[in-house]
Amino acid sequence: MNAALKWWIQTAIIVFSAFMINQYGWWEFLYNADMTKISFVIIGVFLISSLSIGFISLKSTNWAHIDKITTYVWFGSEIMVTLGMIGTVAGFLIMLNTAFTGLDVNDIKNVQEAISDMAIGMSTALVTTLVGLVCSTIIKIQMIIYENT
Repeated sequence: MNAALKWWIQTAIIVFSAFMINQYGWWEFLYNADMTKISFVIIGVFLISSLSIGFISLKSTNWAHIDKITTYVWFGSEIMVTLGMIGTVAGFLIMLNTAFTGLDVNDIKNVQEAISDMAIGMSTALVTTLVGLVCSTIIKIQMIIYENT
């Protein structure tokens, strides 16, 4: 089986997964959980990287620019992880910055608001990490399959 067909099969699985994610309302959850919206930047890098793999899998193996593009795709997979970690740090900063401002431990309502603010920062941290790791792993799998075809 050639590289282009393998890429199409992987892309069909990714599109089906995105459809299922939509059916369960996870795109909306992702939008609401990530205050920084870094997750969508990661998804954008993922789409560009995946399309680049499809492009090079359609090209001839003796095409001069394949090595340069594969280097950029590998770099893109690392950028996804890095952006996920940046989102983690940003989420923790949001959590710590908003949670303890004006905290009065004697007021139960104030403590509940502080915990709610902490949850927003924590969700940003965890969601960006998850999206970065998952997208990077999928791109790495695609590249390994491409390079071993």
